Amino acid sequence: QAEDGIRDRSPSRGLGDVYKRQALLTPVVLSLRERVAAPWRRHLLTAGLLASAVPAAATANRGMLLVLGVSIAWYIAVQLRRGQQRAAGRALGLSLAATAVAAAGGVFSLIAERQAVSDTTTGRASVYLATLEQVQRSPILGFGAPRPSQEIGIALGTQGAIWMYLFSYGVIGALLFLAFLVGVLVLTRGTPGLPDQDAWLRAVLAGALVACWFYGFDGTHLSIIVIVAGLLLRSRAQATPATQATQATQAALPLQRVHAGRAGGYRWS
Repeated sequence: QAEDGIRDRSPSRGLGDVYKRQALLTPVVLSLRERVAAPWRRHLLTAGLLASAVPAAATANRGMLLVLGVSIAWYIAVQLRRGQQRAAGRALGLSLAATAVAAAGGVFSLIAERQAVSDTTTGRASVYLATLEQVQRSPILGFGAPRPSQEIGIALGTQGAIWMYLFSYGVIGALLFLAFLVGVLVLTRGTPGLPDQDAWLRAVLAGALVACWFYGFDGTHLSIIVIVAGLLLRSRAQATPATQATQATQAALPLQRVHAGRAGGYRWS
């Protein structure tokens, strides 16, 4: 995780996996914060988030910042579509404040310095192109697992979950993974009665759709994604019966007024 020579190798070993999880778990904590009723619990969760932001920003992990940005932008867009301007404004204010603090702390300068020392973007691009070229030999079934490449010195099917699924399980495997994430987002989109707190949970899946292109997912990351998807689908299942009953009542209301109108000498139209 310290290939750029800026961060010390021993202390930073494994930090990439830690902050991949933080990128996915931060919206989960924000969702929990909106669910708890006790003010002291909200303050405790807020303090934990702020404390974790300091070492996270110091790593200059561009991928983590990108995923968090996408998740927050998704949440703001969903809340605006729901007409929840106050919730969207709070999230926007929080993100602007965090950006200002990061800029004042020199985080963006650190990212630029790291990029000047080690251009990992170019290295990843070479892996992706080599992976796509190799996948053409077995596009349906793939190769079962990533394989080392003597030409570029990095295993093909790495540097991103979607590339591993594409290389290991073929086009069908990669499409099934993307269909799972998109499918849950579509199924829970605009579900009447869905709690507002679940907007943060949907933001986790939106962030995962971005992270999968340059982050590998291990068992912990996949567990977070699957548990969040299960919570969203459960909320949808619990909201649907009540919503259907409400819609049925509203649909029957004009008919009842028609009969009442006839009895009273007028007709509802």
